[in-house]
Amino acid sequence: MSTLLDAEIVNVLVLAAVLEADLGSHRKITRFRLLRPLLLALLIVPLFLDKVTTHGGGLAVQLAGAAVGVAGGLAALALIRVYRSGTTGKPVSAAGWGYALLWTGVIGARALFSYGADHWFTKPITGSPTR
Repeated sequence: MSTLLDAEIVNVLVLAAVLEADLGSHRKITRFRLLRPLLLALLIVPLFLDKVTTHGGGLAVQLAGAAVGVAGGLAALALIRVYRSGTTGKPVSAAGWGYALLWTGVIGARALFSYGADHWFTKPITGSPTR
């Protein structure tokens, strides 16, 4: 399979996992639900990470991606409600259409970035400007 197809499959799987776990009212918060994002990252990142860029344009793209990720996480946090169940007293969450739309947009942007990196932006991002 191509790297692009691998990336798009990962995007679909991540979106499905997030929506399945978080969407709806009165969703139980389990240990696995809290560890799921870390486990997914541990499984997925090594598939695509060859080496970490520490300078130049590549570093700027990575830092921008991290900043967008933090902003997206804060937006998702604002769209999910965590509260204590009146019946069990255990923590539960509720997320609606806004949360689903945010995650669909985030994964859609990731898919578009993957596609663009393969088709539109064919020159590699280097550590030094070309003249």
